[in-house]
Amino acid sequence: MKRASVLCWLLVTSVFTIVPSANATIIAPGTPTAPPDVFDLSGFTVVADTGIVSFSLVAIGGGVAATGSLLEQVGTDSNNLFCGVAGKCLDFVIGFTNDASSEDTISRLSTASFKGFLTDVGYAVSGFASCGASGAVNPTSVDRVSPSTVGFEVSVNPGSFSNCLVIMTDATLYGAGGISLIDGGTANVAGFAPVPGPVLGAGLPGLIAACLGLIGLARRRRRRQAGLA
Repeated sequence: MKRASVLCWLLVTSVFTIVPSANATIIAPGTPTAPPDVFDLSGFTVVADTGIVSFSLVAIGGGVAATGSLLEQVGTDSNNLFCGVAGKCLDFVIGFTNDASSEDTISRLSTASFKGFLTDVGYAVSGFASCGASGAVNPTSVDRVSPSTVGFEVSVNPGSFSNCLVIMTDATLYGAGGISLIDGGTANVAGFAPVPGPVLGAGLPGLIAACLGLIGLARRRRRRQAGLA
């Protein structure tokens, strides 16, 4: 029974190792605005990228308000705050430019879908040459009004470019997602988003129930052995 109790204690306490650092600002669904966190991507390893994608932002009244290019990368990160095992959880990193020939500023970027996942949102100042580059524009705020969509308020004028916009997650798998650039009109670009992994159980309640069953089984075996002695 002692061995079963020790095993259960190790399993249950290991669940809490995925709790992020108190220094993180977790952007929960329903968050209308929050200050962006600042990240170091020196532990980031790219596993997929969109390549450089051109876009045209069409104004509501018609006509092209802005053109530019965008790159999204998804990768593991040894500095990710959500993973108990370093390097398993995924970051989603986006950067974009607004062409000098554009008429309008691009004021916002949003991306989906992050429903069901924890997110810590901000920008990176190191890790890649473009992160923290001179002239890069940082977001002034971030938000997650709905469970699905993470947003950045980032005003990128014609001829300028954004800093590395980062969404740190507790996801370990990724799939297709979507990115929108907004300023009185919208440009939609294909990107990445987290997807659920295999269901291993019912979470912590299920783990506790399984442990109680294991301890009960150990007790019954011990009683049977005592009765045969």
